[in-house]
Amino acid sequence: MAAAFFGWLIIRMAIVSEMGLSRPRVAAFFAPEDPRVNAGLVNIEMRRRMDRVRPVVKRVAREALVRAPLMEEPFLLAGIDRLLRRDQQGAHRFLSHALRRNARSRVARLFMLELSLRRGDVTRAIADMTILSRLMPESEGVFVPELARMAQDPKIRPTLRQMLQSDPRILELVLNHLATKGNNPELVLQLAGNRRTATQDVGDWRQALMDALVKQGRVARARQLWAYFGGAAGTGDNLVYDGDFEGRPGLPPFNWRLNSSNTGVAEMDKGKSLEVEYYGRADSELASQLLALPPGPYRLSFHAEGDLKGPAHRIIWRVQCLDGKTTPLSLPLANITYAGRTVAAAFTVPASCPGQWLQLIGEPTEFPKNESVSIRNLKIQKMGGAS
Repeated sequence: MAAAFFGWLIIRMAIVSEMGLSRPRVAAFFAPEDPRVNAGLVNIEMRRRMDRVRPVVKRVAREALVRAPLMEEPFLLAGIDRLLRRDQQGAHRFLSHALRRNARSRVARLFMLELSLRRGDVTRAIADMTILSRLMPESEGVFVPELARMAQDPKIRPTLRQMLQSDPRILELVLNHLATKGNNPELVLQLAGNRRTATQDVGDWRQALMDALVKQGRVARARQLWAYFGGAAGTGDNLVYDGDFEGRPGLPPFNWRLNSSNTGVAEMDKGKSLEVEYYGRADSELASQLLALPPGPYRLSFHAEGDLKGPAHRIIWRVQCLDGKTTPLSLPLANITYAGRTVAAAFTVPASCPGQWLQLIGEPTEFPKNESVSIRNLKIQKMGGAS
């Protein structure tokens, strides 16, 4: 009988240890008086009812606190209760006790965040957001916009910037959010400080900032930032950046954006050429670069080698105004063989065209066919310049 009794105690302890907080209703069947079980039941009640927690549940929480003072849940419930009563001092005291017992408690941290925001404690709010983003990666969708909103307050921005320096990932997410929403670029740059780099796995905030400016038609400011972020000066009188396809430094859109998809591929070759494969099945933008040509006459030229002998081939160099309404140049690549030849065409940029997309596109034909071409020495020059 003694062995059976001790065996039962061991089983009950194991059940409580395993299920006390995760499945308290099951554990309550075996150990209804255990404070861990009662804390688990309180936790369920809190999650379901929040401000409508019954008095009996509060009494159970207090009893659990007396019997197990190292548990977080009773302090958490007391803190929420004080918060709902607008007793900020009491809420802070109890929530702080809960976090001391379990610094990784997401619920306690969430309510402490709410309290920090109510009290105007920006430093503590930012710290809580940063910790929560680590504990709950899926919560970034909530905290990043809130941090971005705070960044727009000049009184808060210095503190926010200082706090985010310790978490570069969150900083870049906030920068990316601000840039994508088209906020003042100076605000984004102030928050970024001396940072000119980006971690690609969270999105390139620099790219987002320039793309947003381009969408607003602010091509000159976008190009200034492109140079600030590492874009180099052009070569000679050639108005195409990296027209020799050397892989020069600089981000799109003022450097090449090359695409690779099931419609076609464009990539740079070590021999200083752009190698293009177009499959002829669907529209495809194979390569693009944004230009900022002043109004006036220009000449585009390049050397091409490949298999584009027939009239049905539809790989085209196009210069299109930023608004998409005007196309100063559309030049199909035709009569191209592996012997190679130089192709040139003139075009004029109108006054209503402050920015221009230089695009290599593929247009499908009735009978799709793979097409290949190698392009070298691409130039756009002001008419009257050196050839």
